[in-house]
Amino acid sequence: MPLFAVVAQRIRRTEDHITGRRLLGLAIGALGVAFLVGLDLGGGSIKWIGFMMLVALGYTLGPIILATKLTHVPGPVVVAGATMFVAICWVPWSIAHWPHHVSGETWSCVAVLSVVCTAAAFLVFFELVKEVGSSRSVVVTYFNTAIAVVLGITMLNEPLTAGIIVGFPLVLVGCILATGSRRPVNVPV
Repeated sequence: MPLFAVVAQRIRRTEDHITGRRLLGLAIGALGVAFLVGLDLGGGSIKWIGFMMLVALGYTLGPIILATKLTHVPGPVVVAGATMFVAICWVPWSIAHWPHHVSGETWSCVAVLSVVCTAAAFLVFFELVKEVGSSRSVVVTYFNTAIAVVLGITMLNEPLTAGIIVGFPLVLVGCILATGSRRPVNVPV
């Protein structure tokens, strides 16, 4: 997704110039993510890889639309509209695949995922887009991967692999380089 953002920024020719330092950070971060998740190039389906690329493109265009076309719309309205649209799109599939029984635990998981992991996360992300711009905000996807891996290790007892040990610092360094700026920061004294 951050690499798509670079291409989109080049096409849009925004004032937010992508420096060599930022490109290096994006490359290092992408390499770190590859180490974190591992590269199993032996399997997979071209169809599903294409769908993932489409999702990444959508997640790249979203912050650009937020930063350029929806600056006047309150975040909660955008979140409600976007999630309602997606929910409506999933209704036919949901009806066709509805299980015979849905437990209370499942309902509570859906509620937490909907409210905390989707709505609240989108609201925070919208503020991030306003603060740092669309091209820098998408670097959060690198960091999300690193956090997910750490949570998997600490909460789900997933194994700590050599790829994770190498990839995690690469993600951190990549994020710092990709989002940093050479401008001095005004710190109130």
